[in-house]
Amino acid sequence: MRLSLRNKFLIPTVGLIAIGMSVSATISYVKAKNALESAITSQINQLGDSSINVLSSWLQDRKRDIKYWSTDKAYQAAAQDSIGGQAAREAADVRLAELKKEFKFYEEICVADLKGDVVSASNPAIVNKINVSDRENFKGALKNQVVVTDVVQSRGTGNPVFMIAAPLKEGDKIIGVLFGVVDVASFSKMYIDPVKIGKEGYAFLVNKEGLIIAHPDNSLMMKENISSYDWGKEM
Repeated sequence: MRLSLRNKFLIPTVGLIAIGMSVSATISYVKAKNALESAITSQINQLGDSSINVLSSWLQDRKRDIKYWSTDKAYQAAAQDSIGGQAAREAADVRLAELKKEFKFYEEICVADLKGDVVSASNPAIVNKINVSDRENFKGALKNQVVVTDVVQSRGTGNPVFMIAAPLKEGDKIIGVLFGVVDVASFSKMYIDPVKIGKEGYAFLVNKEGLIIAHPDNSLMMKENISSYDWGKEM
């Protein structure tokens, strides 16, 4: 079949137009994709920086809580292994329970003696039932430090928690340790769950080993490790 003169010019022209449109559409798609990725990356970086600043400030406030409470004479008295100390513990229990009620992100607030035995607590049921002498926060507090631990499982509930501890002192002498057990699920609900990326994106926290310690899905906390994925290893 012989093509007319018009078709001889029209077919190549249409082909060139189609190719040009395809190239133009591809370029537009690549540019739009790159712009979207850049916008998302920028958003994530900004949210990450903002979240880190909020978390750092919040954590400093909790350290100040524990350090300030450790100066309370009632808790100092409760830590001592004496008749006066034993008499002070019931009143200290009541005051610690009031603190826990006011500061709801604490799972427990406790006083430990020099042996690591919990002798007063916001939950009286754990008094004389738990020993924390092997905990890093207790050891650090005995060295006159205010210590924040990594996330671990609570010995009382099994929930993910981290602890903040400060020494209880009589003059310059350390006589015990005051420590707060921070419920990570409660902490995550306040500061991690609200962070949203786009329509379905979310934030989560991992420790230095890659273990998820805060996540909108609580079932993943202390169980899922991102280092088992290629993208996790790269991070």
